[in-house]
Amino acid sequence: MKYCILKNGKVVTEKGIVKKDILIGNGKILEVGNNIKISYPSVKKQNLQGFYILPGLIHYNCPFLRRNTAKASSSVYDSISQGATCLFDTLRAKGLSDTAVFKQLPLFNNAIPAGSYALHLSAETCNNMKYQMFKKLVIMHGLSSCALRWKTIEKFIKGKFKKVAARSAEMDMLILCKTEAIKDAGMIENYTYFKSYLKKLTAIIEQVRKYNTTILFSGITTKDEVTTILNSKYSKVYIAVTIPENETKSTTILNKNDIFDRLYKNPAILLSPPQLSQEENSFLNLLNNCNQKSFLTKYITYKNINEQQLIKVCDMYATRMAKLLGLYPGKGLIAPGADADFIVWDPSLTHKPTTSSLLRQDIHSLILNGTVVLKDNLVLPEDISGRYYFRNYSN
Repeated sequence: MKYCILKNGKVVTEKGIVKKDILIGNGKILEVGNNIKISYPSVKKQNLQGFYILPGLIHYNCPFLRRNTAKASSSVYDSISQGATCLFDTLRAKGLSDTAVFKQLPLFNNAIPAGSYALHLSAETCNNMKYQMFKKLVIMHGLSSCALRWKTIEKFIKGKFKKVAARSAEMDMLILCKTEAIKDAGMIENYTYFKSYLKKLTAIIEQVRKYNTTILFSGITTKDEVTTILNSKYSKVYIAVTIPENETKSTTILNKNDIFDRLYKNPAILLSPPQLSQEENSFLNLLNNCNQKSFLTKYITYKNINEQQLIKVCDMYATRMAKLLGLYPGKGLIAPGADADFIVWDPSLTHKPTTSSLLRQDIHSLILNGTVVLKDNLVLPEDISGRYYFRNYSN
């Protein structure tokens, strides 16, 4: 077994931030403590004095199944640059034979250059496939949830996708309802459309309530959306919020105070992962990383660290998300027994890249499946073989 000790880092846990050493072996955290020593001569040591060690980002919307295409490859590397250690993509199949569906599973293809990866099933595929095949995908291949695209919402509201809600409830799966397309199209600024959109959110909740299905709305950016969803009084609804990348005229846009002072107290509120690049050329990402900071600086003022807020950020993007997606306690925390997938954060920018970089300015390094990845590393699938992660595997 290969061992690595991370020395003197500021480890972010649910209870606080403590200066500790972390012993890693075989892709797992073996020990978190003070002055860890091990006698094996081949032990690697990394001195992380002054750096924060955070749980890795779980990016549940990263297209890696089509990773031979330029955009998919770019998205994978963009997610890694932001600190993602666990990636999710959505399994879709126009042909519903066993061969058409199962040949897409990464279990049987090349590995992904990440700590681990997992799958959603598209709502369209779930609704059209035979029940036995659905059970096989969930039980034998550990699919995490059903992903519902906004373009199919009308069918879902009208009950044409009732199999999705019923099957998800039976298998204790999550429905992931993506609202990002509405924001990307700028429709949120059209008052009439926005009011209609809010009514659709309520109608979606009424559909899942019939079957007692758990649902996560992702990409939520306004107070009106949050209020509408919470006013449903449905106990199995979750909300992944974010601050928009681009400026908007809306006066109800969420800000940091809304999220961490008011909404954080509700355990059903999480943070959405950052939107990913659609560049055709992955090399452009490496160049852009030198001038960009990660998603963390959207929520944390990096020149004056509010450590209590940093704990909340980690809880919302990692711990709560891991629990909801069936990854906890393997993911979402830094503790013995958990996977060695985490971010080494450098808010002071002491190692700012000048040419090209795998990682954003404020990310010193990543630990992916126990392997330390630095800014100047070129990470390829053959270098880091990420693990396919089954839902509730850790339990």
